[in-house]
Amino acid sequence: MSQIIDTTTELTSAMDTFDTLADRYCRDEFDASDIVMLNPDYSNVVFFGEDIEITIPIYEDAEDADSLPPWMEDAEDDSEI
Repeated sequence: MSQIIDTTTELTSAMDTFDTLADRYCRDEFDASDIVMLNPDYSNVVFFGEDIEITIPIYEDAEDADSLPPWMEDAEDDSEI
């Protein structure tokens, strides 16, 4: 399990949830609990309104989030044939 090393702020879109924010800005929707922890004033919110400033965690392994596993890289190469 990786640690939170920093935070950033992002603005919500109408009808965002903690799950959708985690899926959009973190590794996956399972990181929603970290966003709740960093934003205790909004812990009772189910659906956000537009343009609410939310603190988002940055994880120590965030730079690896965009890299594909080897089996997917091979599949991506094959699709170009």
